[in-house]
Amino acid sequence: MKLYGSHLSMFAARVAMMLEIKGHLDAVPLENVPGGLHSDEHYALTKTGKIPFLVKDNGDVLIESQVIAEYLDNVLDGPDMCGHSADERAQISLICRLVDMYFMPALGPLLMAIIWQRPNEKAIENSVNKAIPEALDYLEHYLGGDGYAVGDNWTLADCAIIGTLYSFLNLMSDFGVGDFGDRPKLKAWWHTVKDKPETVTCLDRAAKVVQAMMAARAADK
Repeated sequence: MKLYGSHLSMFAARVAMMLEIKGHLDAVPLENVPGGLHSDEHYALTKTGKIPFLVKDNGDVLIESQVIAEYLDNVLDGPDMCGHSADERAQISLICRLVDMYFMPALGPLLMAIIWQRPNEKAIENSVNKAIPEALDYLEHYLGGDGYAVGDNWTLADCAIIGTLYSFLNLMSDFGVGDFGDRPKLKAWWHTVKDKPETVTCLDRAAKVVQAMMAARAADK
């Protein structure tokens, strides 16, 4: 199997972190998109043009990070990342859904301004004052209380949140965001996971991509 995308992608980072926790990141590494992002070769593999996507051993292609992560959790050995009970599975899926539907879209306008240098002041104002605080409040409400996002060990819910955090914690301070504020469950969760090797490695991978992008941009000037 081959996984394609970028470690800067918050969606791809989720899958890569899950693979690392399960012990399979070397066997299914995250590679650059063949032909480059949105190339003809890319669209020949996945009509949506999104990342990440997984090319299975039989040549079939899976898209959407949550679908890919759940599939890999089912077919690869290692820790169960999607829950041991119906209640756990539902809570893990819910937190992933909250990340996808609320937190990532809230970060989008700020990333467009920072990474792609295409600011939309109205969208940025909405993100800073409304969308990001609301998304964090949703996560705070539904987060578990046992150190990890759900239960007492890693799950896909942790990977989904951590996959967003390089951008949130390191790129957005100029906008007055970039911490968890007065949200005790999120703070306790972050205290539990922030220094674990899997978290540090995930954030380092994203940092290296950003550094390379910024260096290339500076060289072009």
